[in-house]
Amino acid sequence: MLRDESAEELKKGLDALPESLKSVLVLKEYGGLNYKEIGRALGISEGNVKVRAFRAREALLAKLGEGSKHVS
Repeated sequence: MLRDESAEELKKGLDALPESLKSVLVLKEYGGLNYKEIGRALGISEGNVKVRAFRAREALLAKLGEGSKHVS
């Protein structure tokens, strides 16, 4: 049950991200693509992919942290 709740929180966190960040993170973590492949797929530079992936992870961790603060 805890695993289902964690998966749901992760999905909510991903859905709350801007599309430009979400797409990079999904392609990297779930699609298994490398930075160069993601860049080609999205039409952006590899460096931009790395920046977006970093920002997406930071934003996702912040969102997940917000959710746990409301639980007592």
